[in-house]
Amino acid sequence: MSAPTKHNRLDNIEVQLTPKQWAIRLVDEIRKHPSESHFDRAVARGTTREAPFINPTYNLAEQAERCYPGNKPPSVNARIQLERKLRTEFRALKLLIWKANGNISRNAEINGLKAALKLLTLQILIKQDAFGRTATKAATFIEEYKTSDDEERERYVILNELADYADMSLAERSSHGLPQTASRTQFSSLIECWVQEFIRLIVDVFAQKGAVHAVQHEQFDGHPMLFREVEAALDETIKTMEDTVLIFNEYLKATPSLSRAEWDQGNGDGIAFAIPESGEGYRTIDSQAGQRLTAGCSVSIGERWVGEA
Repeated sequence: MSAPTKHNRLDNIEVQLTPKQWAIRLVDEIRKHPSESHFDRAVARGTTREAPFINPTYNLAEQAERCYPGNKPPSVNARIQLERKLRTEFRALKLLIWKANGNISRNAEINGLKAALKLLTLQILIKQDAFGRTATKAATFIEEYKTSDDEERERYVILNELADYADMSLAERSSHGLPQTASRTQFSSLIECWVQEFIRLIVDVFAQKGAVHAVQHEQFDGHPMLFREVEAALDETIKTMEDTVLIFNEYLKATPSLSRAEWDQGNGDGIAFAIPESGEGYRTIDSQAGQRLTAGCSVSIGERWVGEA
């Protein structure tokens, strides 16, 4: 088959493509580049500028021409309306692609920093908890230690200092979750706040990810629509959260006394992402349950993107 013949056959096929099919070709091209900047540079160099999927105006106009040929007013009006409809549909899908990428990119950057901060905070809280337990044991030993009158004042000062740190324990809380004295730190209140904020972060990230999957399924026949760098940033945020969940759950398992604390975890909307360990007390975080329960939020986010586009 000669080159002109192949070119003509390709033109005939492209003229029949729907706006959705053109949009799918666009996302497939996007996925070939490592980032949006690489894609833009390819367009600027001209390697993709002439590709119809960037702006298939001519093909869509030709499609309308074939559906309503002739110069009679009814045909002309119908052709103009169809061409406008096809071009609008493609522009909307194209805007949807960029809107989704922009939202996920911004949220991945913000949530990535939040996830890293939550991981760091958890590591600090765990070290504080461990030190509080050590301080409690040390205070017990020092209380039993007999000193001379000259050393008694120093022993008293040490016990008072240790008392402040001894209260920093995950397994202890006051009935109202408030410090019992100005110097005492209710460590359980800190970890409760941490868990609640971390669960909200899980909801946000998985809802965004679910929205991407929902839009891809409904609008692009399952073809991935995120730039590869945007997808990588989202995956990195999720990995940081999963590492944090693993550290938190493993620490609870390694500290049996925590399960005896009177604590129940959930969020204000009644969505729990935790499962009981042993009896009443602290719960391990179940991120997979969180991912499943954010389906409704994901659909709403995806529908908003589509509506705005």
